[in-house]
Amino acid sequence: MMMNPKKKAILETVLKFLTEDKNHQSLTISNIAKDLDIGKSTIYEYFDSKESMLIDALTMLVEDIITEIIQEDVIDNEMFETCLKIHLKQVYAHAHKIETLHEYAHHPDIRKLPKEAKLEMIEKLQNTTQNVKTYLLKILDKGLQENVIKPINEDKLAVIEGLIFGSVFLKFDVSRNLDEPTLINHIYEAIVTLHR
Repeated sequence: MMMNPKKKAILETVLKFLTEDKNHQSLTISNIAKDLDIGKSTIYEYFDSKESMLIDALTMLVEDIITEIIQEDVIDNEMFETCLKIHLKQVYAHAHKIETLHEYAHHPDIRKLPKEAKLEMIEKLQNTTQNVKTYLLKILDKGLQENVIKPINEDKLAVIEGLIFGSVFLKFDVSRNLDEPTLINHIYEAIVTLHR
């Protein structure tokens, strides 16, 4: 579904303020409106509060990450090994956005959200990230169909997810000096070896 361009611009500006506002004082509806050269009433056409703006901005960021990571056409046209390696490459390519999302969680404006708003945000984020898990399951099912791996239960899936997301930290650990293709091959080999 295509988002209204004005609403998208507002949400992108919120993310910009979350990133650039080192004093944590300028994220206000007035400052967002001023930055976009629009009236506050325009913002209120799309959002009833600063909290709803924050929630939607973070949700948009997560949905953008998910959309960029999930590539359904790859599953339809490639073998398991290629699918998994492309998925890992996409995860690594967007790791900086994932890291930024974690940094946002510590921003004072996010931390000040009312409990109900935090719960709403968490629910939206969980629903969105469930799509990545479903996509990973499709990739693993392809490996099962090709007899490369055995069936994977929830515990094994959690280990695979931990392996993938732990490898993101390895990729950016300069003391390890691992190049991306080598790391991707190691992760693929580990998954196959552990689940034969």
